[in-house]
Amino acid sequence: MTIRMEFKKEDLTKMANAKYVEMPVMRSGVVKYSEDLGVLNVTNEFLEKIAPSAQGNMVVIYHDAIEGLLDDETAEQVVDVGRVIEYFQDGEIWKARFLVDYKEPYELLKDKDWGISTGWVPKDMDKTKGTWNQIEYNATALDGYYEHLAIVPNPRYEMAKGAKFLNSLQPANAGANIKTNNKGVLGMLSIFSKKKDGLVKIGNEVHKVSDMVKYINEKEEEKKKNEMYLNGDDKVMVNGKEMTVDELVECFQNEKKAEASEDDKAENEEDKAENEDKAECSDDDKAEGSDAEENLEDVKENSEDEDKAENEEDKAEASEDDEAKKAENAAKKAENAAKFAKIKNSAATGSPQVIHTQLTQIEKMARGTSKWGS
Repeated sequence: MTIRMEFKKEDLTKMANAKYVEMPVMRSGVVKYSEDLGVLNVTNEFLEKIAPSAQGNMVVIYHDAIEGLLDDETAEQVVDVGRVIEYFQDGEIWKARFLVDYKEPYELLKDKDWGISTGWVPKDMDKTKGTWNQIEYNATALDGYYEHLAIVPNPRYEMAKGAKFLNSLQPANAGANIKTNNKGVLGMLSIFSKKKDGLVKIGNEVHKVSDMVKYINEKEEEKKKNEMYLNGDDKVMVNGKEMTVDELVECFQNEKKAEASEDDKAENEEDKAENEDKAECSDDDKAEGSDAEENLEDVKENSEDEDKAENEEDKAEASEDDEAKKAENAAKKAENAAKFAKIKNSAATGSPQVIHTQLTQIEKMARGTSKWGS
């Protein structure tokens, strides 16, 4: 039975030179977490994805040194004893390299055989159940981030023990000037001072850990993007046949050209058919225009014939009216002549008498002749 040890910042003894520690920390596979998470499937792709988020994490004693999610405000209350430099893969094992500033946690790792355990926050889970090596799991981790690294007596991963102190053979006055790994990502490091964010001295320059983490993350992302591009002599499989990327590009371009040529040909055929349709429509329009002109001429001729017939009818009617008027005038003349003769004869045979107080012109003429003689 392990007796829990309590650590307060004022009870810790700060060392002049931080200890640079390397230890196994994670591996892919299934692992049992809390009752809420149950057994999880942790893939190597997941571990590779979230590894950069560990850089600059706090190192604490026990996980519950951090209550709730860690942020700038809660960080002030945390008893942190160091900082994570990096997580890196060594075969099937993921290892952590970190700095320890205080004597007490250093002795727990060196003399008490304590181990380490990551504190990470899940962001995305595939809750499809499955099995891994005949072990059932509840979900698969897809995304998340590391929040802290805890020094604990019984780590979840049993292999996460056996601290290796990379700078233990250096003289006391050499400081913590060590290389992080053969990649030389952070160069020569030494702890200058520690506040909420933490400062690191590189040569004669002082940098914030958060700035360094951000810089490394950006470089890692840039590296991943560059790794996506293949070289011309890289080999790929196409329909079961091996070819270089250059050959694949050439085939691709040729297929695209042939496809474009077919598209142009089809487009030309469509244009030709469209032009023929337009020509037929033009001929139909001309024929319709010719028919319309002929119909207009027919209408014009019919109109002229109708006008001519009407004029003939009008002339005939006018001629008939003239004949009728002539006949009527002749009748009136005959009637007047008869009246004139009658009056004349009556004046010659009888004595003159007043027949009317007012005589017509014809009567005046007759009377005048009777009075004066012929």
